[in-house]
Amino acid sequence: MTAFIQSTPLKRVFKLGSLEVDCECPNATFEESIKAIRKNYSFFRFGKIYEDDGVVEDDRIVYNLPKLPPNSNG
Repeated sequence: MTAFIQSTPLKRVFKLGSLEVDCECPNATFEESIKAIRKNYSFFRFGKIYEDDGVVEDDRIVYNLPKLPPNSNG
């Protein structure tokens, strides 16, 4: 008797504050996922996110984007 283990990739979620954006391309690489997210959410362009920064929560990997410091005029 042979047992097969099927693995399904964890769902990627990108988070900025309380905003959570699901990755629309679950089979894409991390870099491809970031490019797809940045097309629709321009504020994801300014932070650095690395694949190793993901935290497993239940059945998903959550990537927290650090908030940018506020700009000052002066």
